[in-house]
Amino acid sequence: MKKYIWLYISCIVGIIVFLQAGFKFNNQLYALKKSEDLTSHTYQVINQLLLIDNMMTKAETGQRGFLLTKDSFYLKPYFAARDNIYKSLDSLRDLVKDNQSQVNNITLLKATVAIRFQYLFETLEKKRLDDNNGILEKLALGKNARQNYRQAMENARNVEIALLAKRKTEKQAHEKLTPATFRLIFIASGILIIITMLAMINEMRRRLRYQKELEQKIAELNISNDELEQYAFVASHSLQEPLRKIRTFGTLLLHKQKGTLDEAENHIIGRMEAATAKMQELLDDLVFFTNLVQKKNVLAPLHLKELVTATIHKMQSEHEGLTGIAVGELPVVMGSKEDLEIIFTQLFNNSIKFKSPERQMAISITLETEKKPIAKYKDYYKISFEDNGVGFENAYKNKMFQLFQKLNNSPTLGGKGIGLTICKKIMLNHHGFIDAEGAIGKGSAVYLFFPKP
Repeated sequence: MKKYIWLYISCIVGIIVFLQAGFKFNNQLYALKKSEDLTSHTYQVINQLLLIDNMMTKAETGQRGFLLTKDSFYLKPYFAARDNIYKSLDSLRDLVKDNQSQVNNITLLKATVAIRFQYLFETLEKKRLDDNNGILEKLALGKNARQNYRQAMENARNVEIALLAKRKTEKQAHEKLTPATFRLIFIASGILIIITMLAMINEMRRRLRYQKELEQKIAELNISNDELEQYAFVASHSLQEPLRKIRTFGTLLLHKQKGTLDEAENHIIGRMEAATAKMQELLDDLVFFTNLVQKKNVLAPLHLKELVTATIHKMQSEHEGLTGIAVGELPVVMGSKEDLEIIFTQLFNNSIKFKSPERQMAISITLETEKKPIAKYKDYYKISFEDNGVGFENAYKNKMFQLFQKLNNSPTLGGKGIGLTICKKIMLNHHGFIDAEGAIGKGSAVYLFFPKP
């Protein structure tokens, strides 16, 4: 018995040390988890603030587009932001309810948002009534409201950034408590403690990866917001306003000098007006493409055959004698009806534009299953859109999907070289991709790849 007394004592001491170390370890793990939860919570608040700011930016962009063009199309982002921003503000208030100072900031932010939207609405109403003086007055008031909104947003964001720095410092302090303190318990406890430690390390790595992803997304969202705001201003004001003036002055010049200009001078002014009109169209297309890049689609089950059939009827109403179209069985895919209609309309227009003068136009739309190890999807629906037009050289097929790149620069065919670029972006938004092949004098085929639901 005495021979093993020290063994018993050692075991008891080991158990006590193990329990104490385990207790301390448990407390440390709890503190680390709490610190990480608080840090993640702060990231969520910052992300929500950025989301609200993005909505406001899109609403203001939509208003500017409508003021410049009086086209209701530009009001879509305005209405979307108006319908969703207050829900996001309420969610944000719930997130910071344990911080009374920040609750007050969010309350003030919500008030500035309401005032800003009120001036946006009043400005739009003045535009509908063509009250230019009223528009200028509301824009001036709206500018002050925007400054107040920016200040409120900055105050709320600064509070969270300071809180984030503090919580990250606390988290890093917890993370610096290395397992060295608990080496004895690891040796004494054996495999059980090793398994526990590995599980803890795995969880910490997962959380660190998650936080890095959040930081990256926040950084990307900041860049996207800045670029969107700068581009929207340039496209809707700085570039389009001079174009409108050139076109207006050209028209005035033709009117005032009517009968005094010779044929060559009239031709020069006509070419100037045509060039500015084309530039206006290019700018409009760029704005549309940028909105498409920023767009987040809500995908729903969609019967492709019904969509294609409806598109054919629409095209036949616009192009008399449009026949020779064969549509096979098409699947149900997850998609946006509005965006996919844009794709098929573009493909039909291309087939009409590049039809062969030597034969009757024929178009076939069919389905086959394609397996490609791309992204997280394995099985794809392959939709083939084939025609018997003039075709193209396969060596240049990648060029046709690039922005403002055209395989045929003939002025009689028109086009701006952005249609297939838009199609490519829409397919990427649907987690799919687009491809094409052709043969000179035989025709071309465009392939749409949709992931199976």
